[in-house]
Amino acid sequence: LLGICVAGFVTIECQDCTNGAGYCDYSTSSLKCYINNNDTQLIKVLLTDCASNNVSFSSIYVYKDYVSNEYANLLLDVELPSNIQSLYINNYQDQDHIRLTTSSQNAALTIIYTEAYIELESNDFFTYFAGLQSINMDYVLSREPPSFTNLVSLTYLSMNLVGPVTHVLDDGIVSGLINLVQLSLPNSYFNGIAKGALSGMNSLTKLDLRKNELAYIEDEALSELSSLKEFYLHDNELVFVSDNVFEGLTDLTYLILNSNP
Repeated sequence: LLGICVAGFVTIECQDCTNGAGYCDYSTSSLKCYINNNDTQLIKVLLTDCASNNVSFSSIYVYKDYVSNEYANLLLDVELPSNIQSLYINNYQDQDHIRLTTSSQNAALTIIYTEAYIELESNDFFTYFAGLQSINMDYVLSREPPSFTNLVSLTYLSMNLVGPVTHVLDDGIVSGLINLVQLSLPNSYFNGIAKGALSGMNSLTKLDLRKNELAYIEDEALSELSSLKEFYLHDNELVFVSDNVFEGLTDLTYLILNSNP
């Protein structure tokens, strides 16, 4: 027995939490996986196997039991099923490493909330989830920024990108998110904002790019942010910003620029 899903009084055998590393509880349309492994071995959470055993659920919660916090880091693979609506990963330590994978399109997933270091299967990972409305992820390990450009239903995006190299915020990352209201990408190794990077984002009211390595903002890069009210640019590397950069920000009431050279 590699793992179990508990559905009421019915126990269904499937590969939820492998290697005897934890247990899964299914109730009230939610699958809760408790990982209590004390080794550094890779744990594979094959949630698609539960779906194949006719277990349906709308939310997945993946927790690390408090009893194992004293032990070494956890290596965890989570493969998302095609029908899941929300994903929560909580109670992980800085050294824990979690990789998210998927093999199919999912228009049902609306919420991703993680408190952990997350590695994505690929930079186009989010393109599989066109129905996403809210993404809140503490740390995402990536050599290149992921693309969100097809997530037209997204209203909230908060993420720290952790990578070895700096990037330019360009038109392949968040442009075209017409319903996005809040965008927060602090501590994400961005060194510049290119023209077109924020195009089509006229619903955006809050933009947080603090504690990056921004050295420049191209003219007209912010020209379509007509609803922007709060803009956080502190703790960057900006030496000079053209007067043209802020043209069009007619609703801007709060601009933080301190701790730049």
